[in-house]
Amino acid sequence: LCAEADAAAFAEAIDNAPRTIRPGATALGEALRHALALLARAPFAPLRAVIDVAGDGRSNAGIAPAA
Repeated sequence: LCAEADAAAFAEAIDNAPRTIRPGATALGEALRHALALLARAPFAPLRAVIDVAGDGRSNAGIAPAA
């Protein structure tokens, strides 16, 4: 288990991480493509695969999301 200080340090690192896309960009298609690539490299075959998407607006950057 992680100590509370470890969790706080991790949260701080996430808060201070630079954005890799322009501010205001919401690239849902890019996120989905990346998630699918990660699932394809999983070391086992899951019974089901779920990608939970939360964004801050309409997709306005990168490739368009698709089914």
